[in-house]
Amino acid sequence: MKIIICIFMAADHLAAVFPQTFPLWFRMVGRFSFVGFAFLVAEGCRKTGNIENYIFRLGLLAAVSEIFYDFCFGYGLSFTHNMNTVWTLFAGAAVIYCLTKVAGKILPLIYACCIIVSCLFLDVDYGVCGVLLIVMYYFCRSNIEIFISTALMFTIKYIRLIYPFSVYTIYWLFSVTACILPILYNNSRGKNIKYFFYVFYPLHLFIIGIFRLLGEFI
Repeated sequence: MKIIICIFMAADHLAAVFPQTFPLWFRMVGRFSFVGFAFLVAEGCRKTGNIENYIFRLGLLAAVSEIFYDFCFGYGLSFTHNMNTVWTLFAGAAVIYCLTKVAGKILPLIYACCIIVSCLFLDVDYGVCGVLLIVMYYFCRSNIEIFISTALMFTIKYIRLIYPFSVYTIYWLFSVTACILPILYNNSRGKNIKYFFYVFYPLHLFIIGIFRLLGEFI
C-alpha cells in the first residue's frame, strides 16, 4: 500500500507543478494517496510499540519536508501557511495520542481540541477534515465504518463545491472512493520498508522542485 500511494502522490505533485504537461487525472488519483496515508498513520498508532517515538518521527519529517515542499511548489519558506501533508498526519497522530494516552476525561479533549484548532490557523493540507479522518480511522473496526468516515469527512470538506458540477465534484468523488484502499487492507505486513516514506517524501519533492527550476530557465 505504501508504494502504491507514494506513486499516486508523486503523480499528483507532478500535475500540480506542471499542469500543462501532465493530465488532470494525475491530480485525481492523488486523492487516493492522502486517504491511504491517513489510514496507515491510524494503523501505525494502533500497532506501534512506542507511539511517542512514532509521533516524534512524523513531526521531524514534517519539519524537514516543509523546506522541500515549499521549494517544490515555489512557495516562500513558511511554517504558518501552505503546510505539507505530513503536518496533517502528525496532527492526527497527536490527537489520537491525547485521546488514548492522556489521563482524565476532560484534559484529553482539551488537548485534542487545541491541536485541531491550531490546524485551522496553520493551514495544514486537507485541514481539520484530514486530521479528523485519521482519528476516525483509528477507531474504525469495520469496512462500513471506514466508508462512512471517508464519505462524511470529504463531503464536509467539499460541501460548498460539490454542486454545481465542477472539478471539485470530481475531487470529492475520487476522495470518497479512495476508501477502497483501506477496505482492501488485509491487516498483514508487507515488505519491510519501514522508513521508505521518510526518505521518499522529501526526496521526490526535491526532484520535482529541481525540474521546476530547470523549466523556468529553459
